[in-house]
Amino acid sequence: ASLTRIAVFGVQNLSNTAWAFAPLRFRSEPLLPAISRRAIATMEVDADAFDPQSLANTAWACARCCFGDRTLLAAISKAAMRRLREFASQNLTNTAWAFAPLSVIDATPLMNAISSPALPRIS
Repeated sequence: ASLTRIAVFGVQNLSNTAWAFAPLRFRSEPLLPAISRRAIATMEVDADAFDPQSLANTAWACARCCFGDRTLLAAISKAAMRRLREFASQNLTNTAWAFAPLSVIDATPLMNAISSPALPRIS
């Protein structure tokens, strides 16, 4: 049922659906690519459509499901880097954790950017 409705899913629906499959590490081939296409299209129209939690949750879900869609991860990275100062500590942690094992894109700029708002919170 979700596949037929993906086209009308908002940001939270996309993020929550991806997140729901992640603990099971269930990589649904038709569903995850459909979520990815819709998320990318949404970010192309509105670069700030995904809030920090939705960015972090979507990245985390990709990592848990070993879903390394380069275009989606690059879009998440770019959107996250613009908004890192808005990220809660949990969002920073989940985003860093998600990109660490997914070596499909160079996450070094994102990881360096995450360290900036994270360091004062640790000290």
